[in-house]
Amino acid sequence: MKRLLWLAIILISTVAFGIDFSFSGADLRNAINDIARTYNTQVILADDVTGTVDMTFQSSNFEDALQKVLMSTNYAFAKVGNVYLVGSMNSPDKIRSTIYKPSMVFLKYVSAKVAYDLLGVLSKYVLYSPNSNILLIDADDQTKNEIANMISQIDVPNENRFFYYEIHEMNSDEYQRFRQIEQINKSGILTFSGASFEIFREIMKINGKNDIFGNITIQAIGEGTVNLADPKFAMNVKSKQNTVNVSLITGVNVIQVSLGDQKSRAVASAQSGGKNFLVFMGFADNIRSDFAFESQKAQNKLGLDLFYDQTSSKILGSISYGSTELSIIGEAYTYQTLQATTGIFVGMEGNLIDQMYGKVILGLENLIPMVKFGIKDTTSIGFLMLRGELWDEMTLSRINPVKISAGVGMDLWNIEVFGGIRGELQTAGPYIEIGLNYEWIQAKLLWANGYTFGGGITLSW
Repeated sequence: MKRLLWLAIILISTVAFGIDFSFSGADLRNAINDIARTYNTQVILADDVTGTVDMTFQSSNFEDALQKVLMSTNYAFAKVGNVYLVGSMNSPDKIRSTIYKPSMVFLKYVSAKVAYDLLGVLSKYVLYSPNSNILLIDADDQTKNEIANMISQIDVPNENRFFYYEIHEMNSDEYQRFRQIEQINKSGILTFSGASFEIFREIMKINGKNDIFGNITIQAIGEGTVNLADPKFAMNVKSKQNTVNVSLITGVNVIQVSLGDQKSRAVASAQSGGKNFLVFMGFADNIRSDFAFESQKAQNKLGLDLFYDQTSSKILGSISYGSTELSIIGEAYTYQTLQATTGIFVGMEGNLIDQMYGKVILGLENLIPMVKFGIKDTTSIGFLMLRGELWDEMTLSRINPVKISAGVGMDLWNIEVFGGIRGELQTAGPYIEIGLNYEWIQAKLLWANGYTFGGGITLSW
């Protein structure tokens, strides 16, 4: 009778207070098996379940104890019948496919691309097709629930929109170019829908300093303020039934975007703290690449070029390594004329200000020391681009006549076309230059009293 009484007391204590477990540097697999034996439960471990456990806890049932042991690991568990399976996303056997069952989510109001982008770090558990409204979630139950909760906030009717904005700092040359476009359109606000924005993006190339990207939820009727730390100005957003008005608080521009047009975009300029900014606005239904200008911030680069000059039968090879701000450059050339001439040079090329670049190289031409230097600047006025160059060569005994190039042209869809005068200061003649840039490949044809053609590659990272 006393034995039964003690067993009853132990049983009641176990149910009320749980069982104490203590592991110190114990093998994870052994710890899980010990817990399973304590609760007389069957458990199957995937082959990749490894590690140690170092903790003390109290638990009233097997699932609670198992969850505590796996809390600081990458493993999860699932119950199939009376058996528990433990594994991870990387388990090589069938346990993974049993624990992590992919789930499909059907979207009603936003595209799969928009939902994927707005999930942030959780998007690594999601697959989607751009041409469908289905998201495939491959994660454990807890992560699935978290993703489903976020999607429920994203996939909402059109009364609530994710409004997108981008802010790019402009240098003085870029700001003047935008002012020219403003004058042509007789408005400080530019609105786009469709292909017209692509044309604008090709014409207006922004340096991309201090870029700020973000999105906010816009209700059918409401008001809010977006505070931006850098640049130091803010946006006031007011939404009506069919439009969204955005005021740049430090400027005078008010941007109006139609709620009914998902492809609508608007652009305006703003000034703050002596700096110039370009502000883009639209809806998250437009993918981010539709808005952004290609950033031209300082990047590492490696360039290789080879050119042939028909007039002098000159073959020129050059190499550059460094960044878009400052590079080490080298040149080697030979003249295939009656008086053979060879040269080899090395020097520096750097960005001086805005779109102005200068270079200085030193070397030997037929074993004679020589210094070559030049400067090049490009300025845009509306749709037109002005380009000027000045270069010269100097030896120990003399300075060669200064050479110049001055031209006007356009840059559209990766093709540059320029025309003007080129040559020595007193005898400069007409020239035409056509350049093609496609990703990392460049080609160029120059005609000026003969032709020069060639090309090369520029790798940036």
